Amino acid sequence: MLPADIIREIIKEQSNIIGEKLARDMAFQSGVVKFKSQKIDDIIVEDVGTGVAIEKIVNTYGFLFGKASIDVCISVIRKFPKDSTSDLLPESLKSKINFKS
Repeated sequence: MLPADIIREIIKEQSNIIGEKLARDMAFQSGVVKFKSQKIDDIIVEDVGTGVAIEKIVNTYGFLFGKASIDVCISVIRKFPKDSTSDLLPESLKSKINFKS
C-alpha cells in the first residue's frame, strides 16, 4: 500500500461531502497532490516522506472544515487494514485512530 492509495480515498470521500471542486482545490492546496486529469482519483502524490503527505492532506481539510473533516479522513483510514497502513501514518494520526480488528 502507498500513501497515494489512502490519499485518493480521502479525496473521494471528501468530494462526496463538500463537492468535487472544493475537495480537489483543498487537496491541491495541501501541496502534496497534483491531478493528472479531470478524474478525482487520477492523482500524483509528492514524495515528501512517509506519513507527511497523509498528515498534510488531513490537516488541510481540517484547517477549513475543522474536526468534522478530520473525522472523515480518519474514517477513511480506518477502512484499510492496520497492518497495511500503520507504517504510513505519523504518530499524530495513529493516536487518533482505533483500527478495527
